[in-house]
Amino acid sequence: MAKRLDAGLSERRAVQGLTFAGGVPTALRGLHAWFGYFAPRMTEACIRTDPYGVLRYGDLEDLSLPHARLLLKSLAGLANEDPYFRSEDWGQRAVAGLARVELKSEILDLLKQPDRHAHWSTIVLEAMRGSALADEIVPELTFLLEDENAVYLERYNAAKALVDGKVAIDWPALLRKT
Repeated sequence: MAKRLDAGLSERRAVQGLTFAGGVPTALRGLHAWFGYFAPRMTEACIRTDPYGVLRYGDLEDLSLPHARLLLKSLAGLANEDPYFRSEDWGQRAVAGLARVELKSEILDLLKQPDRHAHWSTIVLEAMRGSALADEIVPELTFLLEDENAVYLERYNAAKALVDGKVAIDWPALLRKT
């Protein structure tokens, strides 16, 4: 389909073939996500139409920085519309492309919100495992780990990001606080 776009296929027709009633049917989510990958001029439309499908089935490693920012923003919007958008899908995803140092301020804004959506924040925290970003936000991850109001899964993923980052932390002292 991506090659057909270059040969003159209408973008509107391509999108109509992959969507129904403004959304992407479950059976077409993977195809839709990869369409955005193989047809770069369609990436933005694919992210806006089905951000979780792009996250779940797409390749985030090669997303441009503007598209990664758009994905973060679109997923935040999805979490506001449907706070439980991930309720039946807790499998690990290849989401490391979201944990970029260039997105630090956007990610910190999310993690510092007291009313953040746990389904959304856990995706971001999972992305941080082994990332350079985790090494840059150690105090914020430590604070989240100590936060008794944080959901268990957020605290767990903050700890995993710190452990996988091999950051020098006094774990016994930190655990006594929690």
